[in-house]
Amino acid sequence: MTRAARLRIALALGTALAASACQTTAPVDRPCGVITDSLLSVRGATPADTRRIDIHFERGVAAGCWRR
Repeated sequence: MTRAARLRIALALGTALAASACQTTAPVDRPCGVITDSLLSVRGATPADTRRIDIHFERGVAAGCWRR
């Protein structure tokens, strides 16, 4: 086996290991994952903070994590 072939195999194994270590999506039976708070009582200090909280809330409603 040539050095180039061994290098290709090592790179393929490294890529496979790195890909398997990536985070997976939440299971279908628990679409909310670890999200437990709708953040309705939280107010952002800046308009950007408020937008992020609003997006969090809307995503949770869409996923069925909480109601309006």
